[in-house]
Amino acid sequence: MMNEPDSPNPVVLVSGASSGIGAAICRLLVARQFRVVAAARNQDGLQQLAAELGEALYPLVLDVTDSAAVSNVQQALPGNASVTNSRPRLFMTVSNNACSRRMSSRRFYTRCSNQNMSK
Repeated sequence: MMNEPDSPNPVVLVSGASSGIGAAICRLLVARQFRVVAAARNQDGLQQLAAELGEALYPLVLDVTDSAAVSNVQQALPGNASVTNSRPRLFMTVSNNACSRRMSSRRFYTRCSNQNMSK
């Protein structure tokens, strides 16, 4: 069991979130009062998940093999989205994406966690 976050409704970034295990993780996190940035390549799957889970989930079309896109995750989030009000720090990332030589889960986590999410 993970430690509970200090701030109310912390943000979790989940990759591979448009279906299967990734979508199930998003549902679980939203049910536990987390705000979720759901990242995946499948825009239709993300939109269906967003319609199901409401404002606690922000869908983000993202290909984790695109290093520039991963490096710019923070800029891809609109400042007025309910999931990003005041740009809270990222509490956790869930790397549920397939790994490749170009972007391993470890590199994805490192790039996302090194961003200053408090700006």
